[in-house]
Amino acid sequence: GTESTVHFSEDGMPRLPFPNGWKGENGLYTVGFTRRGILGACADATKIAHDIAEQWRTPATTETTRFIVSKRSSTQ
Repeated sequence: GTESTVHFSEDGMPRLPFPNGWKGENGLYTVGFTRRGILGACADATKIAHDIAEQWRTPATTETTRFIVSKRSSTQ
């Protein structure tokens, strides 16, 4: 399938359930898809910040890492 169908289900939610849905492949991160309000978004953002910090601490590879952040609106 396409990139969007690989990471997201038909209803637009990440395929991996909470608490593991925040990290996709190739630097794709999602925040606010937990259906747990601001607390869930905060938990995702904290995990993403730690993951990015860890990547900055490790030696760079020849492959360029791209970070894409997606935020879902809390209003539906």
